Amino acid sequence: MPVHRLLAVATALALAAGTLAACSGGTQPGSASGTGGAQPGNGFAVVVGAHANSPRPALVGGVGSLIDAAVTEGSRASIVVNDGQPVLKGPVALAAQGNNDEARKQSITKVSASFAARVVAVRAAVPENDLLGAITLAARATSGATGTRTPVVIDSGLQTVAPLRFQDPGVLGADPADVAESLASAGALPDLTGVTVVLSGIGDTAAPQQPLSTAQRANLVAIWTAILEKAGAGVTVQDEPLSGVATDGLPAVATVTLPATDPFATIGVEPVSSIDLGQETVGFLPDQAVYRDPAAVQQTLKPLAEKIIARHLLVSLTGATAGTTGGITLSRQRADAVKQTLVGLGVDPATIATEGLGAKAPGHVPDTDANGHLLPGPAAQNRKVIVEVRRP
Repeated sequence: MPVHRLLAVATALALAAGTLAACSGGTQPGSASGTGGAQPGNGFAVVVGAHANSPRPALVGGVGSLIDAAVTEGSRASIVVNDGQPVLKGPVALAAQGNNDEARKQSITKVSASFAARVVAVRAAVPENDLLGAITLAARATSGATGTRTPVVIDSGLQTVAPLRFQDPGVLGADPADVAESLASAGALPDLTGVTVVLSGIGDTAAPQQPLSTAQRANLVAIWTAILEKAGAGVTVQDEPLSGVATDGLPAVATVTLPATDPFATIGVEPVSSIDLGQETVGFLPDQAVYRDPAAVQQTLKPLAEKIIARHLLVSLTGATAGTTGGITLSRQRADAVKQTLVGLGVDPATIATEGLGAKAPGHVPDTDANGHLLPGPAAQNRKVIVEVRRP
């Protein structure tokens, strides 16, 4: 989302609590605020994912402006260290001082720089990534505010602990609404009513984690947006990427296995070859035969089309869906959509057969729990088009 949306959030912070004069008496910059009961003004928190597999934390996009606004209004601010057991640092009162405009401006700059330095100096202490737990802690830290409540998240978004493990098969490609509903049904969502969460760095990784594709990052952002909105929050996403390497010597974080760069490398080598086009490679909109990202699908299927043409292969496309019954029509429509893409890439339509088997397709894995609720990861594994190619 463009930086101007972040600046709008910053403006809201700056207007919500009144004037500078109301903030400048009594509390020293960075000093601890009182606890218990409602706290005047705005609540501000930064969740920092300073862990392995993620670039070093940085204030990109409009995040620095949000800190400036928080200082301008003397917000009650906290830092949450996101790792396997998130920890709260703070709160402190970010109060500007000074008897005139110039002095206050200089104080804002000084206090902002001090708080920003604390943010980027954070280091994980416990293995893994519990971002949902960290956001919950940040929301609790702002719960006493009478003005705006704004947790800013600087993290890759690749949580690795229950109840949300992106290293589990299918979860990264899962339908965002399914993930949010599953967490809500399990009672795993905090109450984020009245909170605006700013997301920065979602989908940005560092070695040894493989980088996400554009489509994978987009779905990860959509998953977190769905989760937070289901919990009652407003969500702002800033798109400027975090880059660089992870901080050295941090506790381990599980890596998320991504599909092969060229999943079609062996197509046509054997007399018969088969591969699944799952949600992480060819994703569809929920309950539709419409691609999430048509341009990305074209790029993904181009190597397959080239191999089919060069090796004069015959192709069978079988659509599959999640659940226990039904889905025949939708699965056939999705297989037909893949066929049309291949035809558009030069494959002879007479060489492609399609069918839809819904939940009865080969390789279907159990994707409901004991109460009949859909499990997002297994469900994503079952939402696929199976490609089988054979020599004439």
